[in-house]
Amino acid sequence: MLKRSSEKVWLCYRLAAEAHAQARQENDPVRKERFFEIERRYIRVAQSHELTESFTDFGREIRRFN
Repeated sequence: MLKRSSEKVWLCYRLAAEAHAQARQENDPVRKERFFEIERRYIRVAQSHELTESFTDFGREIRRFN
């Protein structure tokens, strides 16, 4: 069953998108890469939250049948 992601997940993806937009506007290659790194980190945090939420949901489903 698909579940709506939490606000934490959406916030991380929104911040990643903002960092990506800043990177695309940046002319300095060092600063550009830093913004892209920030984007990657926010995406990893979002994915981590999604995984944790899916394990939690799975645990709830298992307990329902026991």
